[in-house]
Amino acid sequence: MAQVATQIVASVGKGGKNLPEDLKKIQDLLREVGFDPAACSPAALMSNPPSVPASFPVDQGTITAIENFQRLWGAGGVDGRVDPNGTTLKRLDAAASPLFLKPIVHNSHLKVPKQGGYAVSYEGSIPPSGYQLYLSVSRGACITSGDQFDPSSGCIDVTKRPKNDLICWDNLPDLLTIIGQQGLWSSPATVALCVTRNRMVISYSNVQFMSCPIKPFAGRLRSCLEAVSADHYNFGEDGGSPPLLYTGNPNGSGGGSFLLIPPIDGDYYFLTPTACTDGNAHGRFAVANDRRGLDCITFVGGVLGVDADTGNMANTGKELAEYLQSESCNMENKSGDELKQFFSDHPDGTYIMWSGGHVVLVVDAVIHEFTFGGYKRTAIENWSPTKKYSVRKPHLDLVGDSSAMNL
Repeated sequence: MAQVATQIVASVGKGGKNLPEDLKKIQDLLREVGFDPAACSPAALMSNPPSVPASFPVDQGTITAIENFQRLWGAGGVDGRVDPNGTTLKRLDAAASPLFLKPIVHNSHLKVPKQGGYAVSYEGSIPPSGYQLYLSVSRGACITSGDQFDPSSGCIDVTKRPKNDLICWDNLPDLLTIIGQQGLWSSPATVALCVTRNRMVISYSNVQFMSCPIKPFAGRLRSCLEAVSADHYNFGEDGGSPPLLYTGNPNGSGGGSFLLIPPIDGDYYFLTPTACTDGNAHGRFAVANDRRGLDCITFVGGVLGVDADTGNMANTGKELAEYLQSESCNMENKSGDELKQFFSDHPDGTYIMWSGGHVVLVVDAVIHEFTFGGYKRTAIENWSPTKKYSVRKPHLDLVGDSSAMNL
């Protein structure tokens, strides 16, 4: 790696003194930033001969390499010479110096203002053109300067992104795809920045670590409402998925994880509610498998496609029902026998039913709920409530993901 603030005694290049030690420093520096003087074509050398004789012999390739590097900054300032403490020397040093990747912050404003779940930023600079910047995500970093670079291997192109905002809502799916491909769910990922030119690694930053999300719920949410056994807590997921757990507070007062709505590439990610500076409880990616699950109201809201950022899954079923502009069924605070009779008379359709803080979903006279022990389903005729419940019929066209259920 090049040392910051390279020192030369006199100018190198076109019209420079080209002292041997200075010339070697600049040639080495040019190679580090991807402009090998020996690689310049004879045609390019013949088209740009030096206009001023050098004090010492200097090869045409070095002059052309300097000029080509200077052209990265656009028109002007192309003189084929590197001066002590000059702009070109400072830019060469900056391009050869590895970037500093700042510690990655697992932020709470996943969608507000759509920061993408992680605050990823760096210090340093790269030339404004001719170079590519990649965010590398893996189990371990092994790329070194001078290596040939494969951008398809666990990397995201962040060349044109602001240095303080490398991951945002628009490229978050790319990051999550890499995490899934490498099986990094609920694991620490090794993250670094790689600067390349013409597929050659120019510099590789320091390494930071990122806590990856837990494995999302893949597929259609309606699978949780199909005819699966009462003890099948995975909603029909593949056997490699951790089980879905009850993640609410032990006293049943809420606090459970919720689903990111809308899904990303068809997958539903689990979020942990976190108090934010705006006074609301937004969510950030859940990263521990004991948070892979829901509580009663986040289950019902998630299945109905309600975005938790609306704040309508923080209290009771009544607030959720009102948010969905649910129709009254004249079934407020009814006993178990009254409820069974109602659903006997109305065996089809989707309803929200609640008693205080406990909320369930009733689909075609079958109760679907998330409670201690996880998900379970119970036919109305086999249900024995100990409390009175209220029932309303939600307007499913008001939610963002009702089509995912075919309700």
